[in-house]
Amino acid sequence: MSKSKLIVAAAIAAVFQSASAYDALKIGDVEITPYARVVAGIDYTSNIMNTGMQGSRVQVASNQWGTSWWGLNLKTPLSDGWNGVAHLESGFGTNDGQSNNNGTLFNRRSNVGISNEQFGELTVGNHMWIANDAYYLDPMAHQWIGLNTLVGGRNWGIGPNTLQYTTPVYAGLQASYMHMAGGAIDDAKRGSGDGISLSYTQGPLNLRLIADQLADQYGRYTGGTVYGLGSQGEWKFSKEVLFGGTYQLGKAKLFAGYNRVTAPQAGYATVAKWDNKAEQTWIGINYKATEKLTVLGAAFHLKQDVSGKKSNLFATGVNYDW
Repeated sequence: MSKSKLIVAAAIAAVFQSASAYDALKIGDVEITPYARVVAGIDYTSNIMNTGMQGSRVQVASNQWGTSWWGLNLKTPLSDGWNGVAHLESGFGTNDGQSNNNGTLFNRRSNVGISNEQFGELTVGNHMWIANDAYYLDPMAHQWIGLNTLVGGRNWGIGPNTLQYTTPVYAGLQASYMHMAGGAIDDAKRGSGDGISLSYTQGPLNLRLIADQLADQYGRYTGGTVYGLGSQGEWKFSKEVLFGGTYQLGKAKLFAGYNRVTAPQAGYATVAKWDNKAEQTWIGINYKATEKLTVLGAAFHLKQDVSGKKSNLFATGVNYDW
């Protein structure tokens, strides 16, 4: 059995954000809502191990606690309660101003579709992959240190060539389904993905279930980006079930959850035996000390089946909303 090193990091960051930085603009019948977030800071990280080296690091960096982005939501009326919609969003780094994805302009979202208050919204194009809905269950707000750290960023990422349908809210229930088209002529499973996200809200309680799967370019669930070496801390091409909830108790918001990631074909075509399953549990709290100041705290525990590796992550932080 092995135990991971405890990573301790601290950052001082300036974050400016707004979900609706401006009132909606209208050009003819088209309603345009712009929004943006800018993240930058200085951080110190201790006990880093990378390519055989170990030590600490101080750096001026961007996107430690979430990527910087700017975007546009567009809506135009069609007929009988139906609207045409589009979502455009680009992520970038404040340290150099570069796009997050090789200069691609709308690298996070670029999709178009239709919506109706009674029937929901259907869009096609480029989306954030549906597993990003884990954001709602992460006491560390889905940032660099948090729910994704011990599972190699499994719940981050983009969903290119995707279709997404989201229902309206019925009696506190809402559902989303996403399909990623692989595009291969001989095997539709290659590079494909499917996922659902179910949410239930009743007063201060919110429960969420996410189940999804992402196949690699060969249609297999090998885990990592290096083919056949998937379970070495990487779980990108895998299957996942994630369940958790939050409860608002006065100024405190309580978090708890569980997720299981499996890569049944990890180590494919190799003689080595790799971990093909990881299970993570967590608890956390967000406490609103003032109208603008929120204190964050969380504990995460991960165990892997074959190696017996157990990892713990303890995190705390402060968010100040400018």
